[in-house]
Parts: sequence; structure tokens; C-alpha cells
Amino acid sequence: MVIPETNLKEIGICIKNCNNIEEGNMTIHENMLNIKYAMNGTGKSTISKAIKLYLEGNKLDDLVPFTQSGEPEVFINKSLNKVLVFDETFINNVVFKEAEVITNSFDIFIKTPNYDIRRQQLNERLRELKVDIGSHPDIVNIQKSSSEVSKKILLNQDKSVKKNPFVKSLLKRDNLFNIPPKLHKYKNFMQEEYSVEWIDWKSKGYSYDNNNVCPFCTEKLDAGYTEEKTVFKSTYDKKSTKDLIDMLNYFIDLKEYINDEKYYKLLDCIKKETDENTLSLELGKFIQELNFIREKISAVIEFDSYRIKNEEISELDKKVKKLSIDESMLDIFNSTRSISILTLINQKIEKIYNEVEELKREVGKLNGYITAAIEQSKRDINAFLESAGISYEVDILVSDENNAKTTLKYKSNGTDTFDVGNIKKHLSWGEKNAFSLVLFMYYSIQQNVDIVILDDPISSFDSNKKYSIINRLFKNMPNNNSFYKKTVLMLTHDFESVIDFIINQKPTGGFVKAHYVKNTNGILQEKPIEGNSDIKSMTLMLLENIKNNQLNIVHRVVFLRKFIEHTNQNQEEGLLAYDILSSLIHCKKYADKKISDKECIRLTKEELELGNKFIQRFIDDFSYEENLENQYTKNSFITQYENEENSYLKLQIFRGYLEIEDIRNIVKDDVILKFVDDIYHIENDYTYCLNFFKYDIVPNYILARINGFMENEKQKLSK
Repeated sequence: MVIPETNLKEIGICIKNCNNIEEGNMTIHENMLNIKYAMNGTGKSTISKAIKLYLEGNKLDDLVPFTQSGEPEVFINKSLNKVLVFDETFINNVVFKEAEVITNSFDIFIKTPNYDIRRQQLNERLRELKVDIGSHPDIVNIQKSSSEVSKKILLNQDKSVKKNPFVKSLLKRDNLFNIPPKLHKYKNFMQEEYSVEWIDWKSKGYSYDNNNVCPFCTEKLDAGYTEEKTVFKSTYDKKSTKDLIDMLNYFIDLKEYINDEKYYKLLDCIKKETDENTLSLELGKFIQELNFIREKISAVIEFDSYRIKNEEISELDKKVKKLSIDESMLDIFNSTRSISILTLINQKIEKIYNEVEELKREVGKLNGYITAAIEQSKRDINAFLESAGISYEVDILVSDENNAKTTLKYKSNGTDTFDVGNIKKHLSWGEKNAFSLVLFMYYSIQQNVDIVILDDPISSFDSNKKYSIINRLFKNMPNNNSFYKKTVLMLTHDFESVIDFIINQKPTGGFVKAHYVKNTNGILQEKPIEGNSDIKSMTLMLLENIKNNQLNIVHRVVFLRKFIEHTNQNQEEGLLAYDILSSLIHCKKYADKKISDKECIRLTKEELELGNKFIQRFIDDFSYEENLENQYTKNSFITQYENEENSYLKLQIFRGYLEIEDIRNIVKDDVILKFVDDIYHIENDYTYCLNFFKYDIVPNYILARINGFMENEKQKLSK
């Protein structure tokens, strides 16, 4: 596979055996808009899909051609990590989901490199508070243990302990430490580390004591066994025993943080025979203090600028002050170690409090940046919507990085607005696609892609919308908030955009490269379009061709008649010249002029002299009679057609041939007639047109059909 030679700022691409492309090479210039102008059927969408599939590491199976052998292949000579294509996938998956304009609004409209710098600066100021406390071993231990305990011991609204199964296990009078008299002989087993497993083992053994025989030693069981068994089964089970041991382990894990007196009192409540009300009261005090400390520490750890909203800035000092932990409120967790930890936290909070004014300024700057970014994005998008004639506006609502939403409102009478619930149902096809393009631009910038591909993005829009879209996508905007100087591949059959970019250099300011792409029997070739040398004003190109003696008189006549149309020659001699040229093109024996839709009258001698005088300013040897006799005949046209190599000029000869004796009536191919009469003349809509001497702008299938028709005409004349 061979790709074109490139320099350091160019990307060489080769596509092979993909749909209707047998092989093709193209070059993309980095940090520029790359326009690939091509007719429909060239393979623009195939190019887009092939590049996207290749860069995303996907198979090219969907591009297997029908008519040629060989596996689809793509090769790109530079490493490109990410590509985004504007297509239906983007519209279906990223934008217009119910009432939300686009997903990830915060990342797309606000989270720019400038924002990240500001955010990092603020984080540096808060880093010591967040990181040092959050990673302190004692604090990690307290948070872990308290989180586990708080899931087991829950409080009612009146702060009393909920009597769930875990708490009921702790309230039982008989437990591992208060063993019923009939079970004292098992004390050593029940108070060992393996007590839970042993109790479970013993409980399961009761299923095998049939015929009053011990299932382990096969000895006869004594007379008191049945009563002993009943007491054991009613008192102990694996779960309640495990709950009790877990609670004791929680106490042990937290021992260093609990007042010694309170610690042993809590142990006694569990181990010794304590009434239910006393145990519930002590557990309630314990869990209340533990939850208080856990929630306070969590608030300190979580404190950061993400959660500081605009309306909270003025109250930031109060917010920081609330983070302090009042040691005098603690009755249980007031050990020397606890007090030292809480003192450390309070000291750090005090340090932040002393810097709160500076923090307020920093947070205010960040939130001010967010507000400004929101307003800028809203103004930008809404200005585009207005310029494109779309009667909607966006609103961006942000609470924090994780809570941002972009909504759409319908504008009525220029003042009232109404929320749009299901966006896709309300926007027209054109509105949806135009709006999506600008959203795609924002999305691509946020994704920091290596190459953006636009596959015929604007061809279906009217001129106003085209320019509104193009202008916004590629305009040099503050904060690099556009495709300006980014690597973009735009595949299009819209010549108007080529004129805007190449001739007028709007809005890219010259950061653009354009190529004409032609697919000839599967071989894709591109040719650069170099501005005024390749795109000429219609009147200038017509004038050059009229005066070109190397061209056949048939072409010069056609070009002169077009020149008169384009320059609005309304003077009498210009109008008469037009009538003479039209009569010749229609192979009339005498030059005439139309006086009604159904009637023409022959030009007078004076009118002929005046009209010919105008024509001879451009074609000095013009003679109506000689041209009619020698050039405007069937044989002459067929010879001219065979000898002509330029596709555009061949079509002009073909059009002239159709006018002889109204041969048009025998052409049964509507496709040819439609192209020749309408589509072929699309350049008439523009001030400028592509130089057809350099670029083969006639589709292959059209030329092939006309070649067949003319060959058939030649055969008929030779008989």
C-alpha cells in the first residue's frame, strides 16, 4: 500500500477496497480545515467511515466492496489517538436526550484548561486540610469502625436504640459471659476464640443424637441430657453469639479513643447481667457520640470547593466554623488520644478559618469564572441560534461539577419563553442538524480529539444557515472555542463553502486547504484548489474563454451568450447579440428574436449589423452563415465530440447536438437530460466557479451515458 509523501505537518491516508473506492490517497494538513470537494457518489461517507473505523481499532467488515476482490484496508502514516465524526450516532447518543440539550454539560461548557488551572490553585490551598486529615491512621480507623457499628446499631427519632436483631442479641440475659447453671461445664469452650464455630458445631450435632446415644463417642447419654439440650438450644445460636463477639471487637477497636471508665462500663454492660433499659441507654449514648464524631470528621474531609456554591461564599466563615468539634460535648470519646486527634482537626480548621477571607476571594474567583463561562456559552449558542433563524435559546444550570444541565426554551414573540420537554420532537430536521453541529464543535473541543470529520455537514441548508454554521464553527474565537486552527476534514459537495473559504478566506483567515476529489472507476484522486488560479469569477472565466482562439467556435458562442446573461447586457446591441447567438445554438437557418412564447420574427438587416458588431468585439471573425454551415451540423458535432478531451466541453458539444433538428426528442435518458439542463448549470448560482479546464467536474456515469448516445448517433450517420 502506497501513501502520498508528506511533511511533518501533513497526514497521509491510503484507502483500499472500501465500498466504491478501489484505491485512493489523500493528504490532510494538520491544524487546518481540509475541504475535500467532491460530487455525490464519489465515496465521501466511505472515506469518513474508513478513517473512523481504522483509528478506533475496529474491523472494516462493513466496507467490503460488492464488485472487487480484496480486503478493505486503511493506512495512516501518523499516530492519531482520537477521532470524532459528526453523524447520526452523535445526534442519537450525545444530544437531545429528552429535556437535556447535551450530556456532560459541565465538562463541555466549563471544564476548560483555564478552569482546571483555577481549580488546582484552589485545591492547593485546601490540600492540607483534605489530605492530611483524611489519611490520618487514627481518623481512618475511627471512620471505618464507626461506619460498621452505625450500620448495626440504629437510632429511632427520639434517639433511643432500635431493637433490631443485632441489638436483641446484645440484650439477651444469657450469653457467653452469663452461662446458665446447667451449661457451666461448657464454659471453657464457649469463652474460647472459636466459640462461634463451636456453638454452631454443637447445635448441628443435636440432629444425630438418635436413640439417646452420643453421635461423637457412641456412649449412652445421661439422664439430664434432654433438659440440657433444651436449655442450650433456647439460649445459644451462631448469629447471636457472633453479634455479641462483633460488638466486643468494635469496643476493642475503639478502646484507645474511649474514656477508660466508660470503656469498662460498656464492657460490663455486655458481659455482666445488666437490665435491658440500662444497656439500651449506654448503647444509645455510645452510638450517638460515635455518629456525631463520624459525621463531623466526614464533613471536614469532604469540605472542598466543589460544594461551595455562589450563594455560600458570603457565609464561608460560618461554614468553616461549623466544622469545629466541641470536645466538651463528648462524654465517652474523650480519651487522651481522642482529644489529641480532635485538637489536631480543630487546629487545621482554625488555620483555614484564619485564611477564610483569602479563601472567599479564591472561591469567588472560581465561581465567578464558572458564571462567566456559563454566560459566554449561552450568549454564543443563542447568538448562533438567532443568526440561523432558530427560535430557541439554551439555559445552562450548574450546582457543581456533578450537577449541570443544559435545557432548551422556545422563544415566543421575542420575549416569552417556554421550556421544551422532548427536544427531538419539537425541533425540525434542519434546526436539529444545525444546532447539533455547534454542539458537536463544543463536544469535540472538550474531548481534545486529534482529527474532526464533517461529512457533508451543510449541503442541505439554505445560504443563510450555511454561513451562520460555517462562521461559528471556524471563526477565531476567544479561548480557542472553535475549530479554528484545529485539524478538521470536511467532505462536501457544496461549492459555496469552497468559495467562502478559499476566495473570501472567511472565517478561517487562510488556515484552510481545499482539494477536488474525483472517483474514476474506483480510483480516488485529489487535486489541490489554489484560490484565484483555480476558482475564477464566472464573468472573468467566460471572458477568457470567449477570446481564446484555441477553443472551437461552438464553445466560444456558448460562453459569449452566458457572458451576456451574467453581465446583464440590456442595451439593444447586447440583446440583439444574444438573439443571434441563441439562434445559432438552436441551428436556425436565420437569426430571429422571440416576440411571444409561441412566435419569433426574423431580425432585420440593421438589427443583424448591430448585434454582429457587439459579437465581433469578442469573436472578431464571427460569421453566422459560415458557422451554421460548417460547425453546426450533425457530422461536425460528432467529430468535435470525439476530438474533445475535456469532459465539460464535451457536454457543451452534446447540448449543441441536441438542438439540431430537435434531436432532444429522441433522447430517452431522463438522467442525462436532467443533468445537462439543471444540475450541470449549478455554477450559475455562484459568482465563482471551479476552473473546468483543470478539474474534471463531470460525473463518470453521465459522461459514459452520453458517450454511448453519441457513438450510436455516429453509427446512424455512417450508414
